[in-house]
Amino acid sequence: MFSAFINILYPSICISCKSQLMKKEVVFCAQCETEFPAVKPNESKLRLKLDGRAKIENFYALTRFTRSSKIQKAIHLLKYGDKPKVGHQLGIAFANKITLDKSIDYIIPVPLHPIKLKNRGYNQSEEFANGISYKNTIPIINSILHKTSHTQSQASKNRNERLVFNPKAYKLDDKQKILQERHILLVDDVITTGVTLENCIAAFKDVKNIRISIAVIAFTE
Repeated sequence: MFSAFINILYPSICISCKSQLMKKEVVFCAQCETEFPAVKPNESKLRLKLDGRAKIENFYALTRFTRSSKIQKAIHLLKYGDKPKVGHQLGIAFANKITLDKSIDYIIPVPLHPIKLKNRGYNQSEEFANGISYKNTIPIINSILHKTSHTQSQASKNRNERLVFNPKAYKLDDKQKILQERHILLVDDVITTGVTLENCIAAFKDVKNIRISIAVIAFTE
């Protein structure tokens, strides 16, 4: 009753269209969620992001990234607006629309460097992964993959700077044996050139018979 009373005084609104959210709606209204352009699993434009650079089992994306779109606004709030619940809700929207390969054993979000994590207060990819995990009951491992260097934000780099491959950018810790013979879902927010994910995948090169699938909120065409 108290929650309902507070909602009357301070109604939650959709971050996209500003309409009042109904019961069970979080961050986005149902109508705005349906307007995210659908992306089929393993769509050719999506797979081309890492084609020939890394072996990927399956490639999933919730939607396409376009300028001045609802998804751009959502991702901006998630990364720079101190709105972690946006990531969780996007993960739930992803899980409601996309059926994952049933052989996936673990979800691993792309990590932030500790300095960036401290500054932001949360990892946006982990928040997205939490929503996927919540709906699919797939466990998350968020302490096995680590970012080794504190680098400039990808958003502030030009295309040539983003294309620099660094196989030592990420590393696995001593728990990596639990990933042998396993199928993991590597989760990131947005894929542009694919270098971030390529760098992450390089960290798994010595894990015996690991299988890797990718899931992102959005990808640029």
